[in-house]
Amino acid sequence: MRHLFMIMLVCASMVAGLTGARADVRIAVASNFIEPARALGAVYTAQTGVDWRISHGASGALAAQIENGAPFDLFLSADTDRPAYLDQNGRALDLATYAVGRLVLVLAAGETAPFPQVIEGLRTAVPDPAVAPYGRAGEQVLLGQGFVVAGDAGIVSGDAVRSTPARPALDVVLAPNVSAAASYFAVGAVDAAFVAASLVPAIAAKRDLRVIAMDQGHSPIRQDMALLTDRPEARAAFEWLQSDAAREIIAQAGYDLPERE
Repeated sequence: MRHLFMIMLVCASMVAGLTGARADVRIAVASNFIEPARALGAVYTAQTGVDWRISHGASGALAAQIENGAPFDLFLSADTDRPAYLDQNGRALDLATYAVGRLVLVLAAGETAPFPQVIEGLRTAVPDPAVAPYGRAGEQVLLGQGFVVAGDAGIVSGDAVRSTPARPALDVVLAPNVSAAASYFAVGAVDAAFVAASLVPAIAAKRDLRVIAMDQGHSPIRQDMALLTDRPEARAAFEWLQSDAAREIIAQAGYDLPERE
């Protein structure tokens, strides 16, 4: 893989030299992965001179932009479904799993009750399950704990998750993506939030918190990336993201690593 990466990098450098422009890669990144992506981009640029131009948002929203012609070279999704869909529709040239996400519940440090009792009565942010894989995982956890999710299409913004004989209603605030859910909690707009473990350090810098790992009760959050163009810069970055150096940065950011194929 390293040999292929070097070949791609040489090709990219030659193209940049001929055009006189600084080479770059246009990358669409799921919100949960924005900070690791910036760290990876800084290392990559220092090593290669190729800039990463990063845009971020909910995976579903980014996939829709790509389907509508947004000029990205790589798509780092928070799930496997969106890259697979793009591949099936001829919009992706190659796919690979780059990380496995960890879902956590964050709440105020003073909340000491066990889960799920601890969130009963708390205003809780959940990323939109329709577009955010971490929201879909949070929804699965809530359903598994006996809450009834309002609305046929999933959690409804501003509505309570309906009560059952075993569970009182849960006050849910729907966030457009997992970064927004983290921000709502960090500024005190909500009492709790389902977020990616990778976002915890940024939240902890703003307020004291308790973190409960949600290791069970939801499908694995396998995060795939899609190569969208045949530009040498894009292929080189795609290959590098599967390298040992990149995997080490991803693991340090709070993700599990996929098994090598």
